[in-house]
Amino acid sequence: MKGMVTNLKYFDYFEKIQHGTFNYPIAHYHVTKDHPRYHMMHHWHIEQEIIIILSGKLELTLDGKEYTAEEGDIFFINDGVVHSAVPHDAVYESIVFDMRCLLSRNQVCNALVTNIIDHRDVIMPVMPHSEEIKSISERLVSAVSDEERGSELLVQGLITEFLGFIIKHKLFTDEKIADKRSTGQLVPFKRVVSYIEQNYAQKIMLADLAKTAGMTPKYFCSFFYGMTRKTPIEYVNNYRIERACEQLLSTEMSITDIGLNCGFNEISYFIKTFRKAIGTTPHQYRKKARTLLNE
Repeated sequence: MKGMVTNLKYFDYFEKIQHGTFNYPIAHYHVTKDHPRYHMMHHWHIEQEIIIILSGKLELTLDGKEYTAEEGDIFFINDGVVHSAVPHDAVYESIVFDMRCLLSRNQVCNALVTNIIDHRDVIMPVMPHSEEIKSISERLVSAVSDEERGSELLVQGLITEFLGFIIKHKLFTDEKIADKRSTGQLVPFKRVVSYIEQNYAQKIMLADLAKTAGMTPKYFCSFFYGMTRKTPIEYVNNYRIERACEQLLSTEMSITDIGLNCGFNEISYFIKTFRKAIGTTPHQYRKKARTLLNE
């Protein structure tokens, strides 16, 4: 199952984490139900992202707006946009890249790319259905999956072609990133998400989350549910389970140690919560995922 944990260490929620490498800031993820972060938690990053739905359905939330993505749909996620996804038997490709890698000495091309980087031109999230963009996307996935020398140039060229299609057809939105709604809701929400990411291994109290958001506990619960459709404890546990999935695949730690490392003080509660979220036990998940990796 190629791509399941490719560059797993870069698949992080922190805005400051770079996808890919410093010299090649492009990362590709083939996401199926066996991927450790199949249920995409709320996160954001400084790079742009292209999502291509291969099958099933994906309920995407981008800066609080909900979209239903189905087979054949292509989404573009701008940098800094808080996004999450709930899959329904979905299989999809995710390509995360830093658009600054496309800058060159060509001043005309640089001006077009810089307008997007600086958010003077904000790309709309939903790409139109057309044979042209479908062809570009298919070739991009093929190139980014290729490990042969020279594929890096093909990938960079195809991302440029993808952006060229967007610019040519004026696929921009009048909405600006970080508008009044974003400032009022996303800023405290980002603070809370960052707090959870940094403290998930410790005991997290509702009062701490509310204080981080600058709200009363009662108002915070209502605010948080409105943003995520989850209670704070549900969200924290889901985040912990995703981190546990990652550690099950990338380490040789025992199930007990992973549970403790992810903030679960009781192994029985860890296994119960894991089974509810993933549909299997941690041991079964590790065994199945590693079997698929070795195929």
